[in-house]
Amino acid sequence: MNKSKVLVLTSSFPKGGGDFGGHFVWELTQRLMESFDMFVLAPRRFNLESYSVSGGIKIYRFKQFPIQRIALADEEPITVRLARNKLYFFVIPFFLFMQFIALVKLVRKEKIETIHSHWILPQGLVAACYKKLIHKNVKILATIHGSDMNGFNHYLGRLLKRFVLRNVNELTVVSNALKDEAVKLGYKKNIFVCPMGVDTKLFAPDKKDESLRERLKIEGDFILFAGNIIENKGVRFLIEAMPGVVRAFPDVKLVVAGVGELKSEMINLAGALEISDHILFVGAIPHTEMPGYLATADLFVFPSLFEGFGLALAEAMSCETLALSSNLKAVNDIIIDNESGLYFEGISSTIISHKIIHTLQNREKYVSLTKKGREHIVSNFDWNIVRKRYADIFNDKFFHVAT
Repeated sequence: MNKSKVLVLTSSFPKGGGDFGGHFVWELTQRLMESFDMFVLAPRRFNLESYSVSGGIKIYRFKQFPIQRIALADEEPITVRLARNKLYFFVIPFFLFMQFIALVKLVRKEKIETIHSHWILPQGLVAACYKKLIHKNVKILATIHGSDMNGFNHYLGRLLKRFVLRNVNELTVVSNALKDEAVKLGYKKNIFVCPMGVDTKLFAPDKKDESLRERLKIEGDFILFAGNIIENKGVRFLIEAMPGVVRAFPDVKLVVAGVGELKSEMINLAGALEISDHILFVGAIPHTEMPGYLATADLFVFPSLFEGFGLALAEAMSCETLALSSNLKAVNDIIIDNESGLYFEGISSTIISHKIIHTLQNREKYVSLTKKGREHIVSNFDWNIVRKRYADIFNDKFFHVAT
């Protein structure tokens, strides 16, 4: 039997499995190859070819702007790039138009039956316009990840989101918090809560690497932050919390894994607080190397101001690393306080500092939480479970064939 054809429309897709950016989209697409013929349409970065095949997936990349070196979507999120440089707003019309034209050509060429749009803006908008103007019978599954729902909340942004939601066939969100937001925007059909998955064999406690401590010159407690170094991730509060932690634990070191617009400012902040020797900025860590960091850390701190899901948090818990997170509705899907992880109530440097100190002082008390945390991730967020959820949605609603 010929497999049904699904086109993944995304603003972020890595060159290969170990590349940065959009790795969860790559993971899901690769796993759905078991049941469907998968195609990808993603923005072309300067160092990438316009067509390639990876893991059996046909990847097409569209030019983002007449001048190829100018890219709205690159290794950092679109929202971050727009916040960093307002001139990129002038690139948006070209980005949308070129993606639309590429979509029209690709659907016709490959005889695509279904479009899976990751993020409702901008991909969902392009897919909805295509359905409305060109091909009313094409099926669209849209997935909301968080930045698309939490951002663009001005009048025009909300208008565009509602337009997309009216023109998709099915909708998935990565957390119950985003489900509530979609309902507030007026989406009245069924919403599937389907988070991105965790490779629980890769992100596992046996990836602990004591030699990493030696390479990073960590002699005391190892605290880890992993994520974009942007305001919404709360890294500023974490760094401001560290002087108190250092006074309580003089050998402690915070490792900051990630890149972002605030990196230079945060390095300067650490210097101003006279704790530079206790904070190590290691940049973006390849996906295949991240388990070693997560499994080796004594404490993973997730001080985000808001999230769509919190995949890095789930990966840390899968490694049986004690997780300390801000209490967000989206994170409630991952952590049960004092059962699979810990929350701090409120976001301030003082609150975070006190909670880290208390946690490190009572670490033996929380050993059982790390075991239960991994059990929760394996039972609910393993990629095999997530793949089946998405395959069932496609099959039941669109194709009516067995997986």
